[in-house]
Amino acid sequence: MNRTSPMAGQQMKSKDLSASWGVQLHKPREVDRTYVAVRDGTKLYVEVYRPDSPGRFPAILLMNPYHNVSVPPHSRTKSNHIEFTSRGYAVVESEVRGTGISEGKFFFLRNDGKDGYDIIRWIRDQPWCDGNVGLMGASYLGMDQFPIAARNPPGLKAMFVGVAGADLYGDMVYPGGILNTMILRWAVNHAAHLLPPWVPQLFDMPQEIDPRIYEMQEKIHCQRTQLMIKQALEGGGLYDNDFLKEWISHPTDGPFWRQDSPYNFFKSIRTPVYCQGGWFDFFIAGTIRSFVEIDAPKKLLIGPWFHGGKEGCDLLGVQLRWFDYWLKGIQNGIMEEPPVRVFVMGKDEWRFEDGWPPKSRTMRLYLRRGEPNPRHSLNDGLLSTKPAAADEEPDRISHDPANLVPSVAFRNADIRRAERACLTYTTEPLSKDIELNGNVELLLNASTNAFDVDWFAKLTRVIPEGDSIVISSGVLRASHRRSHEHPQKLVPGRVYAMRIVMSPLCILIPKGHRLRLDLANSDFPHFAPNLVASDNEVYHDARHRSCLILSVR
Repeated sequence: MNRTSPMAGQQMKSKDLSASWGVQLHKPREVDRTYVAVRDGTKLYVEVYRPDSPGRFPAILLMNPYHNVSVPPHSRTKSNHIEFTSRGYAVVESEVRGTGISEGKFFFLRNDGKDGYDIIRWIRDQPWCDGNVGLMGASYLGMDQFPIAARNPPGLKAMFVGVAGADLYGDMVYPGGILNTMILRWAVNHAAHLLPPWVPQLFDMPQEIDPRIYEMQEKIHCQRTQLMIKQALEGGGLYDNDFLKEWISHPTDGPFWRQDSPYNFFKSIRTPVYCQGGWFDFFIAGTIRSFVEIDAPKKLLIGPWFHGGKEGCDLLGVQLRWFDYWLKGIQNGIMEEPPVRVFVMGKDEWRFEDGWPPKSRTMRLYLRRGEPNPRHSLNDGLLSTKPAAADEEPDRISHDPANLVPSVAFRNADIRRAERACLTYTTEPLSKDIELNGNVELLLNASTNAFDVDWFAKLTRVIPEGDSIVISSGVLRASHRRSHEHPQKLVPGRVYAMRIVMSPLCILIPKGHRLRLDLANSDFPHFAPNLVASDNEVYHDARHRSCLILSVR
């Protein structure tokens, strides 16, 4: 097995991944650029890519908030859209309200449902559309599909959702109740993209002017400049970051988060959906939740990827095959296959499953006390299939806000450097191969001398050379152990049983390798630190059987 990667790069193979074999290829026509007024009069910028051929075609819509306002619209590269138009699709990309050169004010997902509905209605009224529409996109462009589909717009026949979270609070901004600084950084960077957009005439570049949209570019530039001035005069900086301020002012779950979270729309969705994710993506739990909870024809594809990865997979072919079936009626066999396809890391192979979670048995690995005089970590504890039969002394770890445990990496990287400041629990070398395939959770019994404490759990695979490579992780603020909506302060000194949900897995751990659990009270800079110092204890005696719960094939 590769020391730092569970993937050998095997290409995903299927008899018909090249979805449009035998389908006429079309040349693209010049991109149409226009503005579409939605129900409240706000005008959204829209680009239309379509075949340079007579006739009517199915259309695929993307609602995109990611546009660099310093780049003129017709200088942006959209090669993926051209691939679809060559195979007989129109691709419509709309800039989300308040982004790029669309009018209005941006709030994360807040207006995308009704705006997307109105854009689909406009698409179906165009003479080049045959009435069949799909939704496509990844990350934000995946999440914004759910509020659109929940409104069941006429003509919407299929969705392809990539690497999308389901819960804005728990998947994205406050996992386990703790502020995710990776998303905080995204929000600050995205706010910078909401500055006044590109206006060629102001930069003495008349050759960049597109007369179809220029007046609106000027208008939106003026609107955003006024807002920028207002923000600066009020001491709020240059950026329109109201959505970020709302996030920070709502540290607990509740109606604010539910109103825009994708999961809030699942029960209303009847559109066929293809969910695609990665084992190392921070939205993997949300991707799986979307697949499980939506009651419609559905598929799930998970590869050995981080956010946005697709190595070893003809993702374009998968998307074309999906849309060919639902938008064109091509009987390509996709719905005759099992609904789930996953990459088995370690085996480096793709496998079909009948559903999620896959069939497996439960294995419990109990936290046990290690030998005196630890060398690798604070305790050098053990992971064992046998629980403690008697009393064992708890393991101790302290949290110092001025001396935080470094994140080192998110997943799929060696974190030994951080383990010196952690509690660790490690198995003996495995006597045979073990395939972990399904959900992972930690049952933790712990106490603190403070009113609250954060717990960070990382499951690693330890290779014979010693590298400790993260394969799963989970976090929890202890006051959120029962509810993210109604946290309860801790009683100092009391032992609490806590359940930490960790990221799901599909990986073969070879004979001779080991599994290790790392525990810490901080993970910086990935997560904002708890500012209260604490001394904490982890219990694993006969009465407090802390254990890692794994799904084994």
